[in-house]
Amino acid sequence: MPKTIKVRAYLPWWFKAYVKAVEAFAYMAGLDVDWDVVNAQRKKVVRFREIEPQDEAKG
Repeated sequence: MPKTIKVRAYLPWWFKAYVKAVEAFAYMAGLDVDWDVVNAQRKKVVRFREIEPQDEAKG
């Protein structure tokens, strides 16, 4: 029987901090955030983490 691997997509912590910094700077400068650009960057930095079957049952 072939082994199946389950993965879960996630964003790195530094990208989440980057988005918050962009939002804060845009708010303070009175600018609008170009969400199309942010979403394109998000697609590039998505990472995948292997999920162990016993870890999935725990939480």
